[in-house]
Amino acid sequence: MIFKFQQFVFNALLAGVSPHYVHDTHGMRVVEKVGGGNSRLRYDKAGKMPRTHGVRSTRKLSQMLLLGGAFVIVIQGIFIVLIVNFYTSSFGSGGSVGGGGAPVSSQELKGLNESFGLESSHDASFEDWPGLKGSSKEAYRGKEQGDHDAVDDGGHVGSPSAQVTPTQNAVDEARKKTQEKWDNAQQTFAEGGAWHQHPLVTKTYAERLGAGSEDRISHLIDNYGEGKTCISIGCGDGGIEVELVRRGFCATLKGIDLSPVRVANSNAKVPEDLKDRMEFRVEDAEKNRVQESFDVVLFNHALHHISNLEGISEAIRDHLMNPDGGILVLEEYVGPVRWQFPPEHVAEIVRLLKDLERDHPNYIPIFRQNPLWDGDTFQLPDPVSVEKDDPSETVRSNEIVPVLSNYFKIVEDVPTGGNFFQWIFHNAYNALKTEEGNQIVQKMLDREMEVIRSGVVKSDYVFQVWKHQNHDAVDDGGHVGSPAAQVTPTQNAVDEARKKTQEKWDNAQQTFAEGGAWHQHPLVTKTYAERLGAGSGDRISHLIDNYGEGKTCISIGCGDGGIEVELVRRGFCATLKGIDLSPVRVANSNAKVPEDLKDRMEFRVEDAEKNRVQESFDVVLFNHALHHISNLEGISEAIRDHLMNPDGGILVLEEYVGPVRWQFPPEHVAEIVRLLKDLERDHPNYIPIFRQNPLWDGDTFQLPDPVSVEKDDPSETVRSNEIVPVLSNYFKIVEDVPTGGNFFQWIFHNAYNALKTEEGNQIVQKMLDREMEVIRSGVVKSDYVFQVWKHQNHDAVDDGGHVGSPAAQVTPTQNAVDEARKKTQEKWDNAQQTFAEGGAWHQHPLVTKTYAERLGAGSGDRISHLIDNYGGGKTCISIGCGDGGIEVELVRSGFCATLKGIDLSPVRVANSNARVPVDLKDRMEFRVEDAEKNRVQESFDVVLFTHALHHISNLEGMSEAIRDHLMNPDGGILVLEEYVGPVRWQFPPEHVAEIVRLLKDLERDHPNYIPIFRQNPLWDGDTFQLPDPVSVEKDDPSETVRSNEIVPVLSNYFKIVEDVPTGGNFFQWIFHNAYNALKTEEGNQIVQKMLDREMEVIRSGVVKSDYVFQVWKHQNHDEGDVLNE
Repeated sequence: MIFKFQQFVFNALLAGVSPHYVHDTHGMRVVEKVGGGNSRLRYDKAGKMPRTHGVRSTRKLSQMLLLGGAFVIVIQGIFIVLIVNFYTSSFGSGGSVGGGGAPVSSQELKGLNESFGLESSHDASFEDWPGLKGSSKEAYRGKEQGDHDAVDDGGHVGSPSAQVTPTQNAVDEARKKTQEKWDNAQQTFAEGGAWHQHPLVTKTYAERLGAGSEDRISHLIDNYGEGKTCISIGCGDGGIEVELVRRGFCATLKGIDLSPVRVANSNAKVPEDLKDRMEFRVEDAEKNRVQESFDVVLFNHALHHISNLEGISEAIRDHLMNPDGGILVLEEYVGPVRWQFPPEHVAEIVRLLKDLERDHPNYIPIFRQNPLWDGDTFQLPDPVSVEKDDPSETVRSNEIVPVLSNYFKIVEDVPTGGNFFQWIFHNAYNALKTEEGNQIVQKMLDREMEVIRSGVVKSDYVFQVWKHQNHDAVDDGGHVGSPAAQVTPTQNAVDEARKKTQEKWDNAQQTFAEGGAWHQHPLVTKTYAERLGAGSGDRISHLIDNYGEGKTCISIGCGDGGIEVELVRRGFCATLKGIDLSPVRVANSNAKVPEDLKDRMEFRVEDAEKNRVQESFDVVLFNHALHHISNLEGISEAIRDHLMNPDGGILVLEEYVGPVRWQFPPEHVAEIVRLLKDLERDHPNYIPIFRQNPLWDGDTFQLPDPVSVEKDDPSETVRSNEIVPVLSNYFKIVEDVPTGGNFFQWIFHNAYNALKTEEGNQIVQKMLDREMEVIRSGVVKSDYVFQVWKHQNHDAVDDGGHVGSPAAQVTPTQNAVDEARKKTQEKWDNAQQTFAEGGAWHQHPLVTKTYAERLGAGSGDRISHLIDNYGGGKTCISIGCGDGGIEVELVRSGFCATLKGIDLSPVRVANSNARVPVDLKDRMEFRVEDAEKNRVQESFDVVLFTHALHHISNLEGMSEAIRDHLMNPDGGILVLEEYVGPVRWQFPPEHVAEIVRLLKDLERDHPNYIPIFRQNPLWDGDTFQLPDPVSVEKDDPSETVRSNEIVPVLSNYFKIVEDVPTGGNFFQWIFHNAYNALKTEEGNQIVQKMLDREMEVIRSGVVKSDYVFQVWKHQNHDEGDVLNE
């Protein structure tokens, strides 16, 4: 089932998708594991000497039974097949817990009984390295192929989110693979033990999971009481479930699992005195709804095997969980899909391994037995092998928390760690039993929590409790007795995706302008217009011919508005509203609207997944936008329940519906190869054009790297292959026209000019003909479609409101505020002197010019941009006004009619008032005030922060003050130019690596400037040392105190309108006060290189822009329904 480092730990916890039993019987370790078949191995306490059932093994006897054992395994395998076939035909269910068939492993957990307070210790599952065969490294090396189409075992009956059920063959195959996998894992445990068996590990994880109580079950009883009605989804072999009932947390318990054999074992395990209080039965939680309601719904490492997270969440919310006090208890892996950890995680594994090898050289052979580690680099598991090993493995693991947060309110969130051990020590139990082994284990445990608590690495394993919530209720509370903070929706992730997508398509526009794209070729546009028109000449004519004219329309993901203008111009749409995430594209769309249509159409910046437009429309349009949306169920419900006119409304879709991340099946790739070889044979002069494609080498075609696709645009084809199945749960299809298109994308990228010749036309025609030939033959599916769907009445499903703002934090004491003011004042007084003596990096003309252009977002500078987009004559307040320079210009320019500035520093406020020209003195004033402590009572059109918010610790209190008092609720905006990067400048490894790369390049190209670079105390020519966070805090206690939380916190109170990355962080750390040294011609060249490199790495996604220009608007917190991605 699942690999989990700490499952073992989860022993005492709740949910058994992987429950297996480990107990000690008169000195004999017994391991029970069932995964679609009955497979037991017994070992002595040293983890050696397999024993047969009921036979006391010795070394000699085991040798005598070797051949006999092989025969028994064969006979047993035949018996398993017969049993599985019988149960399959009888119950029609596949592997375990709806994850494409994933029974759970069992493992030995010595000492776990005491750790969890169990009479009979429950064995939590441990996942062996995916695809590992013996010591082979080849299974892990090679190019990552990424996430393929997951085997989706379907939705549940009656759920609007239900997915298409896979074939029984696919489920059975998944069961078979998982069974073989865990059979191999058992042998591994027998030979050397597993890392999670080490006493220090089991003790530490028990403490983490107990969250202050003796063990997990005690914790649940202490905090949530006893006598609960419980259901365990993915109950496995029922070990933890029996203990939950025995100890009184559950008065009654029902367990369900896909595996008939495991369910039979669970029922057999129930003691006589508990048989009337618990039962286990075969059921697919994703397909069949249990009709009862329960106080507690339990998952133990099962949910990351489920692909239909929305469907299972709806089933729990609407049916399984008692709405009056019910809870969802979860012990789960919530990290990256297919174990594809981010660079900072890998860097920490490498750092730890190198430290351990340095300090414990005798253990180097143990470390190097890991096939993923060669002493220098750590290779992530091959995602293709992971999926092949178990199709359901971590299929949507990184979406578990975001999806659950759309349905429930979190009460507890305990990071439990564990992933370091899985990837560093495999089955090294015996090697760790020495005194030195204990030291190594303790170092690993300490380092694990150190990097998690510092925020460098996220804990990929968590213990969580969620409670039922009415989706129209705004409740920001916590839970009684829990130190855990509430998880807020992933607005940061959504914003980052928005930014990357926006930059990607801005670059795409430049690409189109320079060389053209394949879809611009006249033959392509003509052919696709005919296909889309379905007989009417073109798409718009087809829509008019079949659905009439004069429609009210909304276009979601409107892009640059080209098709939208034509829809209105030609009469299909009487009025049209377009929404898009990209401010630049929305601005382009509005600029494109002819004068005579301006009163009939408008475009605006809006996130369709988060904010519901309240109007209803005759036509809802998507033009290659839906495959960027992850919450397909949420957007479908919004369309069905709000956006689409139920009386004749239609959904019009031109869309990519093929595999996720462009991971095409083998038959598709084979057709691309066949076509390319035919074209190279018939058109040898075009071979250089074909070979400019980096995916084609003349013999093989390499699929795009899914990791790079996601990095380039996190939303790219995120759930594309689910679009049609999901829509079919909400609407009825009227038209379905295959349009092809995918061949061209992968054969010709930007080869427009090369295709304009007569021979080029012949090639294009051959590609068009072949494309439809293979689609019509059924060899390859059309990945692009034109579809029309109509409204159908479903049972209304409420997908909920948004989580309210968290409670304001405690205001700092006056003494602390005064001390911070004093230190900050001294710091900036000295800074003024520094600027006067040598200038600062941001004063360089190229820097100021470039940043003004970035901030201006097309208007020349920031102030012009604000006037162009938001008008003039505003009432303004500037919080943290500093010396008032920008504030004076805001009033002088007319953006602000009046302005009030407040700041902690009396000196800076005095300077600000001295700077105000005589003719503006009646329109602006500056005064000393602590914005965190004293509320200004007036309301303003504009609230301004210029590099001040990252000095504020009480972000929630400040946000509430702005929302409830300072910002005019009718059109008010919050304008932010701010640092939003890591706290105390503790940048991640990939950021530091880019600083080092840039510095080395500059020193190579400009050796005369080496002394200037080396005056930086953080750079020695080889390594770059991050600032000491203790010194940063000592220098200014408010410096970047919660900077990385600014955007997530604001998103709970306001709606973002603009988000412009401005860069800046490179300069701060490479040149400090080098203004004079940069005024030469060579200095200008260096500055330009730094500016160019800065935006290059930001746009590529390697490094995030730590400085942003943002505009947020007021939103009523009781208004609308938010769809979280």
